[in-house]
Amino acid sequence: MLKIFRKNKRIAQVVLVAGSVLLLVSWLVADGSAQLLQDVLSGTATHARTADGATVSVADAERMRRETRAASLVGSQALAVLGATEDPAHWYLLSREAQEAGLVGGVGDGRARLADLAAANNVPEAQLLGGLMRESRLSSNEVLETLAKVNGIERMLGLVLNSGARLSDPRMRQASARLQLGVTGDVVVLDAATVNLPGIPDPTDDALQAQLDAYGSAPVDPSGRTFGYRLPDRLKIEWMRIPASSVTAAVEKSDSVSNVELRKYWLENRAEFESAEALSSQAPTFESMRDVVRARVVAKMVEQRRAEIAKFMADEMAMALRGMPQRNGYYELPDDAASRPGLTIASLSGLVQKRFGIAAPEMGSITERWIEPRELDTVPGLGTATTDRFGATPVTASQLAASVMEFGGKPTMVAQRGVPSPVLKSAEGDLFVFTATEADASRAPTSVAEVRDALVRDVRKIAAFERLLALEPEISALAGTAGLNAVASTYGAKVDPFVEVRAADPMFLQFGMRMPSALPVIGADQDVSNELADKAFALPPQSDLASLAPADRTFVVDAPNRHSMLVFRVDALKPMNEGDLARLIANDRFRSSLALQDVDETALQMFSRDALISRYGYQQVTPERSEAADATADAGTSTPSTGAAGTERPKSATPATPATAPSKAG
Repeated sequence: MLKIFRKNKRIAQVVLVAGSVLLLVSWLVADGSAQLLQDVLSGTATHARTADGATVSVADAERMRRETRAASLVGSQALAVLGATEDPAHWYLLSREAQEAGLVGGVGDGRARLADLAAANNVPEAQLLGGLMRESRLSSNEVLETLAKVNGIERMLGLVLNSGARLSDPRMRQASARLQLGVTGDVVVLDAATVNLPGIPDPTDDALQAQLDAYGSAPVDPSGRTFGYRLPDRLKIEWMRIPASSVTAAVEKSDSVSNVELRKYWLENRAEFESAEALSSQAPTFESMRDVVRARVVAKMVEQRRAEIAKFMADEMAMALRGMPQRNGYYELPDDAASRPGLTIASLSGLVQKRFGIAAPEMGSITERWIEPRELDTVPGLGTATTDRFGATPVTASQLAASVMEFGGKPTMVAQRGVPSPVLKSAEGDLFVFTATEADASRAPTSVAEVRDALVRDVRKIAAFERLLALEPEISALAGTAGLNAVASTYGAKVDPFVEVRAADPMFLQFGMRMPSALPVIGADQDVSNELADKAFALPPQSDLASLAPADRTFVVDAPNRHSMLVFRVDALKPMNEGDLARLIANDRFRSSLALQDVDETALQMFSRDALISRYGYQQVTPERSEAADATADAGTSTPSTGAAGTERPKSATPATPATAPSKAG
């Protein structure tokens, strides 16, 4: 060996370098590096530190992230004002400050908040809790602890804001009177999407691309209030239908309904016909009951044959999939999967027809365009068919399509592209099987061409709204001199009446929630309602506004969030009566809500992320998780966005009543 090394120095150098590396690795493993690796894997490694020596582990940081998600769903005005639902570090420092002030209760406090939320959303507490657990991936106790922290943060902010002259009686009376002033009149809504404005140029390709770059990843807003062009989960499908009539026709032609079989059934099941015999003046015979017997035999045979067909198709599909490798419950389909009998709709159709002697099953497909899973609900027959393959709750075709592996999948409802679905049955007795032939998971468009129509519509709407803003003096003058009808006629709109619109609905205001009345066309818009209330409140305090010139009670309000301009004429005002005003002012929930709504810059600075980081000396030592990493980590754990227990944000419940003062007020 030594001779070899002496003759070939290159080999000797390689051996020495490799040996040194191996020795260094062994030292590192024997040293504290192994413990560091273990800490990282177990989540005990340090994520952040504070000046007082406290540490936040990687596992703590993940808990912070999940708590932030849960907190973002409860509709807290305090957290929304502070912007704390977007940043786990901000949430952590806020909740720590509230805990140190003694304002955070336990699980019981969180359960009280849950009860308020459930009542406000008219859903069972268990359903709401389950939805929050699924969305945040927290346990039930962790969700309740998070709700308790939300209460504590609201108490802390409320205490700071409810001090001194901020909530003096005169201010409270004026704010209450303004919020509860009922305004009646007419309005013309100039919607940029429909307004008659000649000369709006067609958008350029650069403008369309810029719009796509800005909003391509945002989800589509069905209301059209925000821009978004993210493509939803889409698929193409094929299906077959075995009508109940074809099964019945095959049964009626079989030997199972011959005279011999019918008479045999009659003799073995006389008890089924006893009620008919009791009503007859003479004992019935087989001949007199033959049609009834035949109908019952055919019904039983049809049900039995349908079950046989369903089992046969399931067996054929299982046979075709036998031996294929699986990963996480899903098959790794070979390239020739589409040619295997039992794995395509066409092959299943032929096998069923041959085996049971029925008419060829009806075939259908939607392959010329992409569809969303929910569109399967509109396919006649298939849309209402269900299967009990996945438990006691019937599952529809659209639910199965939405849960395919390519869309993230669901562990309790396994489905994938290229594998036929379980047999579904409609209320009429028809049998269905469908296959997702192609699947395109939700994504941002890769080109303008994929969403050109939506982009053109929205870029034109932006240009039209900018034109409206430039024309605002002209529109205001036209409304003041010629009236609302002239504005409506000029711009292709119409005049809509509104009655007792308020900046805050009394039904919700008593519970501390400020929700405006709905306006014609645009619905509820807090900014527009606030400006309408301000302008109406500034009108002379007189019962009959008819004595005022229309121009003096006509004004224009911009609604940039809706890309609209509203031209109001106020005809009547209805102030709040003294009794209701006094009760509202005495309501602690309302006082707290008003303080949170009217938060000033001082409070924002006091509890801002930067202020809290400086106050606690918070230093993060690991990078923030990216949105892509979050999406990957959460894949497969999303829930349906239906109701308060799904992804939909619940309505806010009553803010917590302030308690003792915080120890770190500044």
